[in-house]
Amino acid sequence: MSDTITETIYIAKDRDGNCRYVGRTRLPLARRRQLHSEQLRTDWLACPLYRFMHQEGATFDEDDWSIEPLATVAFPDAPDLGAMIENEAIEWFRLQTSPHAPQCQAD
Repeated sequence: MSDTITETIYIAKDRDGNCRYVGRTRLPLARRRQLHSEQLRTDWLACPLYRFMHQEGATFDEDDWSIEPLATVAFPDAPDLGAMIENEAIEWFRLQTSPHAPQCQAD
């Protein structure tokens, strides 16, 4: 039997509740949020998401942007399967919200 991995597809919402980012992680969401926060604070030029947040004066603090699970999926450890699921979620949210939502690489 092959090994399985568990990943969470998550969304980041701005202070107004708008979905601004879709990502995936194998980490607990609290840790992923902490890593996003550290990266935003130390290298806001790292990706379009952080540049956008920096321009807006946004943070991943409790009263500002939130990270919420969309789905947690356990699947065979197959190359790119998690990325395929994440990309489907990104495309769905782009159609529902904005074709210009900032994106960043998954961890």
